[in-house]
Amino acid sequence: MTLPLRIDLADLEALDRATVREVAPAVKILLAPLAFGVRCFDQNRVIERPYPGAWREDAYTAPAIRVARVRDAVVQSCCGVMLVGLPNPEGPGDCLHMVNETLHNVVFEEHLLVVDPETGKLIELQSAGINRVAGRAVHLLGGGETNYYHWQVDVLAKLPQLLPDHRDDLFLLPPITLPFQQETLALAAGARPLRFHEIDRGRTVVVDDLVFVPNLNDFGWNLRHENLDLYPGLRPRGPGERKLYLARGPSAKRPLVNEPEIIARLAAAGFDIIPLEGVSVHEQARLMAEARVIVAPHGAGLTNLVFCGPGTTVCELHMDSYLNWVFRRMANLLGLRYGCVVGETLGAWDPLAPHDKPWRLPLEDLEAALSEAGALSPPSWTVA
Repeated sequence: MTLPLRIDLADLEALDRATVREVAPAVKILLAPLAFGVRCFDQNRVIERPYPGAWREDAYTAPAIRVARVRDAVVQSCCGVMLVGLPNPEGPGDCLHMVNETLHNVVFEEHLLVVDPETGKLIELQSAGINRVAGRAVHLLGGGETNYYHWQVDVLAKLPQLLPDHRDDLFLLPPITLPFQQETLALAAGARPLRFHEIDRGRTVVVDDLVFVPNLNDFGWNLRHENLDLYPGLRPRGPGERKLYLARGPSAKRPLVNEPEIIARLAAAGFDIIPLEGVSVHEQARLMAEARVIVAPHGAGLTNLVFCGPGTTVCELHMDSYLNWVFRRMANLLGLRYGCVVGETLGAWDPLAPHDKPWRLPLEDLEAALSEAGALSPPSWTVA
């Protein structure tokens, strides 16, 4: 069905049906320098995330933590796009204000939001069905929820801000279909399970009173300590002596073409090779807690750094056309020792689709970085 509405864009603070309360101010996070490996990128051709030149920063600003209460909210699809105002399927309806803070990682056509191809303006909201939720509900949705990193830091990381006051409310969630979603949600809820309502793709939910944490960390980029509050109680104790390589495997995204050579060399140097595919969150947490050194290509599996003990050495393997610093920032908050090695994208660069490109990591650069970090003692390989 198509809802007969007019749609405008707005920020939460501009809406008379929303009240926003700040629970923690914006904060400057000091960032430790790169500890080993590549430390200077002045002469390197790289594309950085979140912005060019981020490698040299010694601090960044994380946004304030806010909690909003919204009356007569419309939540569209599992991506959690929120509109304020009450639609009337029998008449012309109100002007709905689409909330800017809920538009991250949303592919409009997948969630039945229709855009005018000429103007790029949203002109229509379709629905596979409308439900009403009476009373109070908590918005726990967001684009990218099937990605382990974004599920942890954009969705579940809101729970420590919400559970003290809203544990008994109804939580609106995307369909919980992936094992890591099920495991981490149960861990986060603790001894008393949460009540939740799953919103399928394209369905619409109307809520009388909606609680929402907007823009918790600039959509995963600018982490702060509170974003990781969920994890200290979940972190198992381990001896912290193992050296681990988190294997990327035959991924269709950013395939590391010489990973078999890397694995062979690291295994000979005493590293345990850990493919994370199919491994439970409990087991991943145990492995990370037991680690003294972790080497891994950039990927969502590094979200498990939250389970490492302070002082763990982390060597992240980056590709030059997608140098993403989120795990450097996470390691910094956790008191981990972080360095990196950068490999070369094979073929032409495509800044708009770097995930589709294969890449190769120089073995000699990896050996130099790990030797400098003290992870090869004594150095145990020689690159031919």
